[in-house]
Amino acid sequence: MIYIKAMKKHKLISTTDIYSLIKQNEEDINKVKRIKRERDANYNPYPNGWNRIDFMKDVLKDNKVDGFVMSYPHGTVIKQAEKSFYYRGENQIYENSKPTLFRKLDTVNDNDEAIVEEFVAYLRISDFLNLILKFDHTQHYLAPRSFKGKPVYIDLLYEQIAQHYGLDTPWLDITSNFDIALFFACCKFNQKSHNWKPLSYTDINHDDCTKFGVLFRRQAFIPNIVDSSFAQIFPVGYQPFMRCHMQSSYVAQMNKNDTLQIDPTFEELRFKHSEKLSNYIYEKMEGGNKVYPQEGLNKIADEIQRIKEKKYFTIETFEDAYNNIKIDLPEKNKLKMLLDKYGYDLVEASEFIPHEKIEAVNEEYKGFDFEKTFGIKISGRLSYKM
Repeated sequence: MIYIKAMKKHKLISTTDIYSLIKQNEEDINKVKRIKRERDANYNPYPNGWNRIDFMKDVLKDNKVDGFVMSYPHGTVIKQAEKSFYYRGENQIYENSKPTLFRKLDTVNDNDEAIVEEFVAYLRISDFLNLILKFDHTQHYLAPRSFKGKPVYIDLLYEQIAQHYGLDTPWLDITSNFDIALFFACCKFNQKSHNWKPLSYTDINHDDCTKFGVLFRRQAFIPNIVDSSFAQIFPVGYQPFMRCHMQSSYVAQMNKNDTLQIDPTFEELRFKHSEKLSNYIYEKMEGGNKVYPQEGLNKIADEIQRIKEKKYFTIETFEDAYNNIKIDLPEKNKLKMLLDKYGYDLVEASEFIPHEKIEAVNEEYKGFDFEKTFGIKISGRLSYKM
């Protein structure tokens, strides 16, 4: 199928439609649970001996299995079971739905400043990576796993983890769980109290845009189209510090000028807000605890906040980012002058994280086991080049 890039019309859905989608989501979850039970209980995909049809059916089920290891352009991941749709929920109508970094760059009119702000975002991501690499939990995750006698390495998707902790990145959050998308579409985060709240009457009736929630939906079977203007969807899967897991997390890779509103692979569903629906999904998701669990990195929330606001970076971080990120940059000396012009400093000193903070996180994850914690069996399928 060939898609034509154009503005799409949204579809208005009712509260009855919302509850129907909730039920459909539950059926989808039960389906992947059933496949998991089949594979856990003396699974035999070839009851009548090996044959090509049963083999292909078995391969297609790999995507429906929690814990299956699979490689993608963004890395090798421990997948969560794939469901029928991808979703994104937003609690009001926005003109553009795109990654936080691209939204930020849209507000910058000066080309030199845009170059600096994009580069600084990657410097902060690099500092976030250096932070999480200090923890035993991360190092255990990166250690090779043995699969049928062969070492298997799982990638640390540090940009996606950074995004889940509020850093600007070129990725857009997507979920395969409708309840998660509906939560984001019906609730808001209170910056002062640092918790989630259902939308109130005042929130809903602030203006014409806030009267509606928005749900973007794309069928999972639609393939990623390389070098196109359409979002490419990739799984985050089971990563350290668990927040991604709770959100059935996927990410969309997009071009700077593209938005979900013009992506024909997504349909835009709008619904009228109500306090009743907001309270329902807020309670169902346990006030956000099913979306944002209390986990180890909360112990270093101040360090993460400092990274998000940083105005100085080490020369080592500068060199690493300059040599590895895949964006167009001016030559080094000019970039250094631009950083200085817009208020950013480069320093010799290395970053210091108090030892007691590192140990507090290490203790939180001492003896952590992904399979036992999440009730999964990490598995894969060997492939050979012919």
